Amino acid sequence: MKLWIKKGVSALLILSMFLTLQFFGFSVDNVPLEEKCSGRLLEKLAEAGDDELIPVVMWFEDIDYSERDETAFEEIGYEPETWDELLDNDLMDEKTIDQFIEIKRAVAREMYSEKNGEYSTLFDENEIMYISSYSPIIVGEMNKERIVEVVENDELVIADLYLQAMIECQSITNVLQSIKATNVHTLTQYGYTGVGIKIGLFDLNEPETTVCSYTCMGASHGFDVYTEHADEVLQIMHAVAPDATYYCATFQGLTCFEAIEWLLNQGCNIINSGCYVGFDGFNTYGTASRWLDHIAYQHDVHFVMPAGNVLYEEGATSNTGIASGGMAYNVITVGNVNTNGTPTLYSDDFRHSASSYNASSSQYTCRKPDICASGTSIVTEHGTVTGTSFAAPQVAGTLALMCQAKTALKTRQDAAKAILLASVNFDSPLAAVPTDTNYAKTGAGFLDCIGAAWVTKNIRYKYGYISNNGTYKSYTFNVTSSDTRIRVALAYIVNNRITNNPHTSYWNVGNNYYSNATTVNMSRLHIEVYAPGSSTPLSTHVVHAGTNVDIWDFIPSVTGTYTVRVYRDSSAETTYYGLAWR
Repeated sequence: MKLWIKKGVSALLILSMFLTLQFFGFSVDNVPLEEKCSGRLLEKLAEAGDDELIPVVMWFEDIDYSERDETAFEEIGYEPETWDELLDNDLMDEKTIDQFIEIKRAVAREMYSEKNGEYSTLFDENEIMYISSYSPIIVGEMNKERIVEVVENDELVIADLYLQAMIECQSITNVLQSIKATNVHTLTQYGYTGVGIKIGLFDLNEPETTVCSYTCMGASHGFDVYTEHADEVLQIMHAVAPDATYYCATFQGLTCFEAIEWLLNQGCNIINSGCYVGFDGFNTYGTASRWLDHIAYQHDVHFVMPAGNVLYEEGATSNTGIASGGMAYNVITVGNVNTNGTPTLYSDDFRHSASSYNASSSQYTCRKPDICASGTSIVTEHGTVTGTSFAAPQVAGTLALMCQAKTALKTRQDAAKAILLASVNFDSPLAAVPTDTNYAKTGAGFLDCIGAAWVTKNIRYKYGYISNNGTYKSYTFNVTSSDTRIRVALAYIVNNRITNNPHTSYWNVGNNYYSNATTVNMSRLHIEVYAPGSSTPLSTHVVHAGTNVDIWDFIPSVTGTYTVRVYRDSSAETTYYGLAWR
């Protein structure tokens, strides 16, 4: 396991202490510096010399996304209500959906160009490292006096220390055979191959495999650094979705923001990170988490992240946890299953001992991973490899098959995630009834490609939104004598907007990382399932405390029409959700 670091700055754990202005020797009138800077940036400012250049990421007021959507709908020629109705009834064609996503991204780029261009005037030209095209951030390198000057601006929401760390997750003669456990080999009956879907790979370096064709970012940026790791990840995705179109980007010489945004510019529907991104510590919701939640929700992209492997840094001998990028709510984080050398015998499956997880029971942090896939002893053209890096691309490839089957899923990360969690392999012990205890390390269970394709093809999913507390929306599904076990999964979106209003800023999930947002006013949804003719819900199990998932598992006692209700528990903005059952 290698730690790759930008600008020679090592990854830090999140700091919870806050220092006073006097600590810095600055006298700044009417600027709540301790409320606009992260704890670790405050510490860095306290210890830095006057001329030391400090890498920072500055978050400003966001664009008006309602204006973006209004412009996009006007250009595409649809009313929002008509669009939603056509999507809900699976009547929208693929070309129009792709065009709508492209227009929304183009309008957002134009709006960010204008707004971030105004913010850039706060910086000297030589201080700017990167200006985002898809979020209200500017990455810079400045001395502490200049940082304080920028913080004084009223539209500055948060300043954070910029640390870019990417951790390689790794310890083909026939890739397909070695990932047989995820049932990829049975998908031929449906004919799904990923055609029409664009998948982006983000890794330490760029691939140079001959297994499939792809477009590399390096061709347009004048560098070509290759790695077997990226080759292996790409080969595994290609084995699942052989006809998808692939794009590859690396952070070499760039910020991770720039590399991922390049993939958005190519029109990618899915982005798989070959490594996990973290510059805010582990098991923590911070800058990386927030940015990825923003990108996934606002720009219609599915983001898949490996959970990572146990790090043995500085004498650590146990699970370190999930890097901050994998802690994002709207990201699908993937763990590693060891099939014990028997890919089609599921009773002996177990979590690989190096597969990282966050088992915190706090209501303010995600339990991760969301799902697991076969990541042990995967055979590539470079040899046999093990790690969560090689489990995640199987989920990314499966998402491509699902989006090919139902194009509307390109715009519904919530529904796609619900389908994946509902359709796990019931023969594996990792899909045991998901109580808090056994969900903590392996998520919803073992990925089943054929199960996800079946749920998608048969439209055993719904999506919608809910605005008011205490209200619910009802859906029904039929249970026959052949249904021996039912799983209903709910996944909902964190509506990530960047604003100075702490009630909608979604900075923090209760860890006091940022003093101006000690809680997240995020809606909480849950589901209840009712047997035919019953007014009392079936018993359930609480899973994934504090995150955007709820799962019910039950053995049906009677056949007939069951009802599932989606409830909203807490105040926040309108919340979008997906619901699936298998």
